[in-house]
Amino acid sequence: MALAKGARMRGVRILEGVASTGVLQERGRVTGVRTAIGDIKTDIVVNCAGMWARQFGELAGVTVANQAAEHYYLITEPIRDLPPNMPVLEDPAAYGYYREEGGGLMINIPNLPDHYHSA
Repeated sequence: MALAKGARMRGVRILEGVASTGVLQERGRVTGVRTAIGDIKTDIVVNCAGMWARQFGELAGVTVANQAAEHYYLITEPIRDLPPNMPVLEDPAAYGYYREEGGGLMINIPNLPDHYHSA
C-alpha cells in the first residue's frame, strides 16, 4: 500500500479489480496492457500480480523467479508492553516468522507438504 501511495503521489493511475490479460509490445518494447475493459497504452508496466506474477510475466515473455506457496497466519489480540518496533523473529526450521501487528503478534506458518515438517 505504501508503494501504491507513493506511485499515486507521482501521478501513477492504478486500476484495481480489472483483469490484465496481456502485455502489448512493439519491436521488443512495452506499449501497453490488454485488460478486460480494453487496451491501455503505457511505456511502463509494473507487475504487481502477487502470487500470479510468474504467469503474468510469461504473457510478456519475461521469466519471474517466483513460486506461490500457501500459508496461514493468525493475529493475536493486543499484548501489553509488546514493543511496536519489535524485530521480526524467524523460525527457519518451521519456515515461519513472528512479528508485531496492531499491538499483537502475527504468526505466519506456511502450509508445507508433510515431508518438510520434522518429526
